Amino acid sequence: MINLLIVNLTTKTATVDGQTAWTPPPFVFGESMLFALRLQQNVEGIAQAFYPTVNAMRAAVGNVDARPASGGFSMLIGTTPSTSSNTTGRLSYSAAASDLQTAINAFAGVVSTYGAVRVEYSNGSFFMVFGSGLVQVPLMLVNNKLWPVSFGIVTANQVDGIWVHQLRLIQAPVAFSDAGSPVVPPGPSMSEVQAGGTADGTSWNEIQALYLPPSFAGAYAIKMGTARTELLSISDGPTQIQAALVAAFGNGFNVTNPLANTANIEFTGAFAGEMQALLTIEVFNAPPGDLTFELKFDRAELAALLRVSPSVTLPFEVHLDITDEDAVVRDKLAFSVPVTISRTGILAELGSLPNINWLQPPSPKDYIPFNSSQVITGQQYFPAVIGDAEATSFAIAHGLATEAVYVFVRENKSNGKQLVDGVDFSVVINTANQVTITALTGAPALNAWAAMVMSAQTVAAFASGLTLTIAQVTGLSAILDSMGNSIASLLTLLPASASAANTSVIATHRHNNGWFVISENYLHRDLKD
Repeated sequence: MINLLIVNLTTKTATVDGQTAWTPPPFVFGESMLFALRLQQNVEGIAQAFYPTVNAMRAAVGNVDARPASGGFSMLIGTTPSTSSNTTGRLSYSAAASDLQTAINAFAGVVSTYGAVRVEYSNGSFFMVFGSGLVQVPLMLVNNKLWPVSFGIVTANQVDGIWVHQLRLIQAPVAFSDAGSPVVPPGPSMSEVQAGGTADGTSWNEIQALYLPPSFAGAYAIKMGTARTELLSISDGPTQIQAALVAAFGNGFNVTNPLANTANIEFTGAFAGEMQALLTIEVFNAPPGDLTFELKFDRAELAALLRVSPSVTLPFEVHLDITDEDAVVRDKLAFSVPVTISRTGILAELGSLPNINWLQPPSPKDYIPFNSSQVITGQQYFPAVIGDAEATSFAIAHGLATEAVYVFVRENKSNGKQLVDGVDFSVVINTANQVTITALTGAPALNAWAAMVMSAQTVAAFASGLTLTIAQVTGLSAILDSMGNSIASLLTLLPASASAANTSVIATHRHNNGWFVISENYLHRDLKD
């Protein structure tokens, strides 16, 4: 979607319709916005369309010519590479002119080549003159740790024959574009809504829709065959369009406005109940295209700011290099408005996350802890020691049950080197359970080579002898304690003497569906289960 702005270069304002000031919506990190600027200027106090020659444009979101707030930097004097003899130590973002001067003059090689430097600080810039000022000195900002993300503008100009070097630290913009180009907005178009016709004594009229894009500027005419209406504009409504059609083609038109920027033209009268050829549009007085550019909110400088704060509000400025009436190219501020940019909650990486089946959600309980003492993970592999000082070919039965294996061989000794496949040895995968290694440099000595056959599949298996403790089962310990307390309570109800021997149980025996209880004095059958 294009944000069409009417920009008055006289008042330096941006509006949506020439009157209503444009209030930027909140932007989100990662967005890409498309803007189109339609220029105006005031002539005797009245805003009129203005089509100057625009040589360049720059659009940026960021603090305007602001100094860094923290951090530091180093200065490289002379040509690269950066060394300890031509690069200063870390200087604070708030370093004084004397700090920079002392740091540079500490390099004997720099002073002998360019002369001692004199540094002054004025209005946010360091001004440097080396020696007698007869030589321009290469300068570069390095080891930049300034915050917010900043850069150093280094310039050199001759003043009365003396080279004066300037260093100015400036916060970097969080969004920037200098690739603007004129784009002609689309013109009016026609489409068929309903084809006219007659059937079984019933007729219906042809209806065609005229669409007028809000961004259209200029005049247009509606054509039927070779005839056309008078010129119409974007401000003309259904009444004016119908009057123009009737004046050009005769009675037989009814124009309504069912949708925004759309006029439905119904063919009536002599045209009723018949299919009509689609009307055409002819554009007149089309102005040059609107200056269009794209602004992306995805720069690292913006991401750095949003790591500190969930949103930032910064100026949004557009500058134009315009050829004035005196044929001089001048930089003009088109407009400046504050915009707010926030962090995004939707990341592209979310698309790679697995979906969770909430009908079978993951269990919050883990009865068998997953740790190195209970679970073995790794590659399936088979080691073998080969070499007998005679054979050059060795068949290895690895038993991994797959042909997706890789074989590597090394010298079987401490600090033994890795042997090269195709140079020292070759491998043939015979079956899913066997490979053959052939020595290419002669028979290896006894047990001289160590071979490893590794499967392409990883394995994860429970180790043998696992135990499950009571504490690993949620609530089991409490249940057992409660049952123990209940049993203890029942035991207190039993007679303390041995006189109840006739009821003491000697043994029990399960038979069919019941229990037989054998006591000291008699045998009886208990109730069935």
